[in-house]
Amino acid sequence: MAHDPDVLRGLLERVKAAKGPSQEMEAHIVCVAAAPEGSFVTYGPISGRYRVCVGQNERGKDLVWEGWPDWNFEEITTSIDAAVALVQHVLPGAMWAAGCMEGGPFCRLVYPTNAQDRSNLGTGWGHSVSMEAEGGPATVPLAICAALLTALLAQQETSDVR
Repeated sequence: MAHDPDVLRGLLERVKAAKGPSQEMEAHIVCVAAAPEGSFVTYGPISGRYRVCVGQNERGKDLVWEGWPDWNFEEITTSIDAAVALVQHVLPGAMWAAGCMEGGPFCRLVYPTNAQDRSNLGTGWGHSVSMEAEGGPATVPLAICAALLTALLAQQETSDVR
């Protein structure tokens, strides 16, 4: 899936600057990382929640992406488990380490760049991105989300060079 680098950079800056969980930010992260191309985020006036939509029906009502409620990624800025589930969905085979250090939360992702990389674990496997503690995200789930967005941005920039 192609990702708009400007959208990824803007969202990454929002995640890094966030002071805590945000339902709206969660919807935007899932929208750019996992939803079908052309998806968008709206606010559901009846449910009172943000949601990822894939279009509109003939009456102009938003069509909620079926994957949104099923995957339960609605707590990725709150829950380490939910954030890691999103990483595993978007970057299958990725290895991760996250936690808190003296300077604050951090996350490091190592992910395969292609299918062959998965079989060469000890020999220069894939790419690595880090969200370091100093000046980084406020919580571990936010650090994981920021590392995922950084990885997607790196993938996009690499594919743009080719």
